[in-house]
Amino acid sequence: MSRIRQSLRYIVPVGTVPDIEARIATLHARELMRERPMWRTLFSVRQDASGAITKWISVRIGDVDERGNVECTVTYKTFAGEIDGRREAVISIGVEDYEEAIELLEKIGCEKRSSQETIRTRYSFEFNHAMYHVTIDRWPWLDEWRVITVEPRTGVDFDALDEAAQHLKLRAEKRCSGVDETYKRVLGFRLSDIEEVRFGIPCPPGL
Repeated sequence: MSRIRQSLRYIVPVGTVPDIEARIATLHARELMRERPMWRTLFSVRQDASGAITKWISVRIGDVDERGNVECTVTYKTFAGEIDGRREAVISIGVEDYEEAIELLEKIGCEKRSSQETIRTRYSFEFNHAMYHVTIDRWPWLDEWRVITVEPRTGVDFDALDEAAQHLKLRAEKRCSGVDETYKRVLGFRLSDIEEVRFGIPCPPGL
């Protein structure tokens, strides 16, 4: 059964991250992972008239859960709107092998769009009796920027989520709808249009 995942996502200058992490530290946050590489492969299911992907499958490895386990997951997501932060309908299952999961999806005809690498730091913290995760992601070619996501781990309304984000000095004017649109805004192209996105290779020419 799908569930609705609500989050607030921000793009911030890299120089502001130490101040944000200092605010996180005041909440006695638990560090779940620091500067850890992650990989994901994106498969497109549906796009809207502008070319933005609204339904997709992601195979991901490298995330760390609350127990310190490294996860490998296959996740189906449907974009569900931006009224109260980013909302996605999500179905996710754990798998044992990243490459085999990718091969399975290719065998059944799913359209592989993009393989992506990120460097992630994640904290878990409590604010006003609710639990949250905050992730700080470093993406290839966005050297001067970091993408920060605040996501509740317990049921809260939008006002509570927004208050938690504001406590971390994350302001509404820095919000972004997603990483795909962040790349388009900063670099002029969508992340999902690039076959290989990883550190150590040049930004694709002509984009």
